[in-house]
Amino acid sequence: MIVVSIMAVCLGIGVPSIFRAAKKDPLQQAVRDVIEACTNARSQAILRGESYDFVIRASEGSLSVIKSPARQHPAASGSSGNPNLRFGSGSDGVVHVSGAGSSSPAAAKPLFSGRLHEDIIIEILFVDLRDQMDRDETHIRFHPNSMSDEMRIVLNWRQQKRTMITLDPITAIADMDILQ
Repeated sequence: MIVVSIMAVCLGIGVPSIFRAAKKDPLQQAVRDVIEACTNARSQAILRGESYDFVIRASEGSLSVIKSPARQHPAASGSSGNPNLRFGSGSDGVVHVSGAGSSSPAAAKPLFSGRLHEDIIIEILFVDLRDQMDRDETHIRFHPNSMSDEMRIVLNWRQQKRTMITLDPITAIADMDILQ
């Protein structure tokens, strides 16, 4: 009886910690997914010699890595007067064109895809020092020369834990900091 009672006490103490270890923290999983996507995009760009984009769709919480769509120079794009076209300048000074009539990056087959847990909130999202929170889709470009756009993202889980992930534009390597 003594041996059985000692085993019961040990199980009573150990079982909750086993369940906590088995249950994954959504914030840790989200951080791993973002860092893995950055690593994947960097690797693909270097290995294949082409630019790749890490795409974040904050509204649906999806993450993906796709081959970068071809960039068009301002002279090539012309002035179509189409209000559905959006122009944005990249870090290399080349103009991106998206909208009606352009090749949609969303149509490309993703090399990596993930989804943030429903309780994860993207608090801050900056790319090349520009706030991206009002955009439906954000692209972080990775170049074959192992450089990338600068990125800073803060993930929040139930207002309890916050983690910031930064992307060094010179090395295209992601790093994380736990915020209090």
